[in-house]
Amino acid sequence: MANQHFSRRRLIRHLLLSAVLLISCQWFPLQVYAQVDTLFWFAVPDFSDGHGAEPLYLRFTTLSELATVEVDQPANPAFAPIIFTIPANTSYTLDMTPFKDEVENIQPDVILDRGLRIRSTAYLNAYYENASFLNPEIFTLKGQNALGKEFVIPMQDVFPNGNYNPTPYASFEIVATEDNTRVTITPSHNIVGHNGGSTFTIVLNKGQTYVARARVTAAGRHLDGSFISADKPIAVTIKDDSMSTNSIYGGCADLGGDQITPIDLLGTRYITVPGNLRGPNDAVFVEGVYDNTEVRVNGSLIGIVDRGEEVREFSNGAPMIIETSKPAYVLHMSGFGCEVGLDQMRVLDPCNGSKLLSINRSSDQSLFINILVYRGLTDDFTFDGRTDVIEDADFQLVAGTNGDWYWAKIEIPLSI
Repeated sequence: MANQHFSRRRLIRHLLLSAVLLISCQWFPLQVYAQVDTLFWFAVPDFSDGHGAEPLYLRFTTLSELATVEVDQPANPAFAPIIFTIPANTSYTLDMTPFKDEVENIQPDVILDRGLRIRSTAYLNAYYENASFLNPEIFTLKGQNALGKEFVIPMQDVFPNGNYNPTPYASFEIVATEDNTRVTITPSHNIVGHNGGSTFTIVLNKGQTYVARARVTAAGRHLDGSFISADKPIAVTIKDDSMSTNSIYGGCADLGGDQITPIDLLGTRYITVPGNLRGPNDAVFVEGVYDNTEVRVNGSLIGIVDRGEEVREFSNGAPMIIETSKPAYVLHMSGFGCEVGLDQMRVLDPCNGSKLLSINRSSDQSLFINILVYRGLTDDFTFDGRTDVIEDADFQLVAGTNGDWYWAKIEIPLSI
């Protein structure tokens, strides 16, 4: 049995479901849209042991009900299910480090039996964390919103992978949720076993996984624009390991990635909250899904993309309003100093978001909470029951939203 940890601390509660929160730490950004669900599928990526690949955690937060949770591998009967109970309004950590060799999808272009399924008797949110000091990242699990039949891969295209042993690469991982799932893949660049632009099909059973890994580490070859279609629901993880940021932010390298949503859940309007990266601060990578898609940032046209094409824009320290003429993926790069992370942006909607979130401080590094919230709700936050940590005066209006959206960036001291 893995080590487990309960905590009732560091809970952020909002009185209404209208808040969208973006949490970021010094070493990585975490968009805690925290899809609340009772079922999650996840293809766990592998990380270079030469830079930082553990500890590894699954972290959960319950809402108002006690939850009994089961973590298993449907394609691998040898993996003993992990079953535990989480009290209501509680955060819980499951140490996955002892299971690293069983759950990480290491070999590319091979069908594996390593997909994770998480089932709960009550609604909760979940994320998977590489909590290493040098190369951390968080992968927010999207629940059943992660399941779909068509995906275009969003990924950054400016930073190469760093020089470590084993070599870190960019990749995407696929897990099937039903038997006899036909998955067709067209990689945008060369991957292990297949050339860029070629189309091939694999067949996966429930819980089986497949890794598409870039053959090279060069910038601009990180698989953005790859296309995936399936005849039954699948879930997809993106990973860009040890991105070397020297060309823009300075001499750092850091892991980025997320579980992404399918095409049918994309939208046309997004807002970022600026992080703490050095100038030109955070960036967005807008990935086209449909041909002839116009992309505007803060009202200015920055490009027109077809399916599989990408444009990017830097924030220079201010919120970015991203508007597209057709649904598109928006990948947000943020972080602290020269340390970066990646997250898929969620569509802007005052009815989406989370009312209860947990933060697990993985180190004594600086911790920042970046919040995007709909008007009228800026004074409704509590933090561990306290009303003096996130206050109405902390918020600023997002220019260009007609008074509808507000943002704040708050550092949480170690004493809290």
